[in-house]
Order: sequence, then structure tokens, then C-alpha cells
Amino acid sequence: DNESSLHVEGGVRTEYGPLTASATVYSDTFNDYIYQASTGQEDDGLPVLLWLQQDADFIGAEAEVRYDFEPNASGHWQAYGFGDIVDAELSDNTDVPRLPPKRVGLGLDWDSQGLAANVLWIHAYKQDNIAPFETPTPGYDLLNAELAYTVPSTSQFDWQVYLQGQNLMDEDIRNSTSYLKDFAPQIGRNIVIGVRAYF
Repeated sequence: DNESSLHVEGGVRTEYGPLTASATVYSDTFNDYIYQASTGQEDDGLPVLLWLQQDADFIGAEAEVRYDFEPNASGHWQAYGFGDIVDAELSDNTDVPRLPPKRVGLGLDWDSQGLAANVLWIHAYKQDNIAPFETPTPGYDLLNAELAYTVPSTSQFDWQVYLQGQNLMDEDIRNSTSYLKDFAPQIGRNIVIGVRAYF
């Protein structure tokens, strides 16, 4: 059957000098929500899933706080923090499969004369609101960083050379929204060097 939903969302945003903050809460009420359910069976080593439908209720919230420091001799700095959470249940009082975990994060942005850098730390909590035949997903800490330089140019293109570090703590990260999270983790520590072109 066709899936339909009613989405209700409310938010607030405030600014106080260099400080900005926002928060949003939302609710989704689904009729005939379409999802894939685990059966607990395997075929050739892969899980067997069924497409099913039933009503579902989602509720979630997210918030962010950012402080924009006055530019000075050391450059322009911005610090921020955020958090988000979502919970969802089917009409039979079981959890919706593959829910994302609640998260909190802290970040720092910096730029000065063509140079820019950022550091982002995210903590994802253990996800144990699970559907039948799912397994709990451990929490993790993710640390990413990037350093970029915009090359001066007189052409119609802006060039940027960057160095990225992802999962710098080499955490064993399992994505609770992935069908394969029990078989394959997310990528470990890795370094990326690249060039971007902006038109």
C-alpha cells in the first residue's frame, strides 16, 4: 500500500552577539510505513530480509550552539557543539529497524589568508533500541580534521589543495543504520590528499 506521513516540526533560533543557538524537535506519524525486517535467517552467509508495512511513530530533536570569535592576528575562529536524537516505534510496540544512535559533537573552524582548517569530534552512543533479530551497536568516537589552502588565481577557477584525516583514532565504527554493520566496519584511520576546483 502507499506510505503516507504527517510531519510536525518546531524550532527556535537565537543570536546574542557572536553566539548563535538553535534547537528543533519533530514528529512523524506514518501510515503503512515501509521497512525491511530481519528474519534471523541467512542465505549464503547474508541475512534474509522481508519488506513489511505497519504504522510507525518517529520523534526526534537536534540542537547546535556556535560561537564566532572576532578575527584577530591569529585568524578567524569558530567553535561549535551539537547533538541529535531520534526514536521510532512500530504499531506492534517494537523498535523501527536500523535506527541511528544519539550523538553529540564538538568542532573548531579556523581560517586566515587562504588557509583554513577544522577539527570535528563526534561521540555516538550505543544503540540498543533494536528491532527483533537485530544486534546492539557499540558506541564510538570519531575524530576528523582537515587543512586546506586556496591557491591565489586570476582565472575563473579557484583552486584548493587539502589534506584530510578521517577516523584519526582508528576506532572500530559500526553504523547502526547499515545492513552490513555486523560484517564490515566503517573505514579506519585514513589520510586523503586532494584538489578542489570552484567555478
